[in-house]
Amino acid sequence: MKEYRELLQKMESESQDQYDKTVLYLSTGALGISFTFLKDIISVENAMAIGWLVMAWMSWAISVSAILWSFFSSRIALRDAIKAIDDNKVPNSKADKFTTILNLLSGIFFVLGLICIIVFVKINLEENRMSKPTYIQDGKNIPQMPKNIREGHNIPQAPVKQTPRPNQPPQEK
Repeated sequence: MKEYRELLQKMESESQDQYDKTVLYLSTGALGISFTFLKDIISVENAMAIGWLVMAWMSWAISVSAILWSFFSSRIALRDAIKAIDDNKVPNSKADKFTTILNLLSGIFFVLGLICIIVFVKINLEENRMSKPTYIQDGKNIPQMPKNIREGHNIPQAPVKQTPRPNQPPQEK
């Protein structure tokens, strides 16, 4: 039974290491991809709803920070546990509880960042699609309706100059 318990502890430790690495890689990778999307796909000048992007970046920064702090608090929790065992006490470290909270927060903030970037991308891709002309099979442009017309604004009409018909003399004003 003791060997089985040790195996479970080892597996739990390895699982936690994998979780930490995965969240860290995903958060930093998502940051990099979002920079590329902003720079190369929609451009900073044309970006809409930047608040969603900033919230995604902040969420991923908090996620990465939580993982980094959990590494530190985990080390403290292990030292406290070793000291408690050396003193024939049951380990009960605040650092261990803090590490658990940090690991939970890292996952929550990663998912929150993912939701924010999805909203940002959706808004910008829809706006980008609506502002560009569409094309039909023979390659002719069909321009989009101007934005002010879509929004219901009245557009003044230019006066039309009438030209005389070829068989009629010009009319005097």
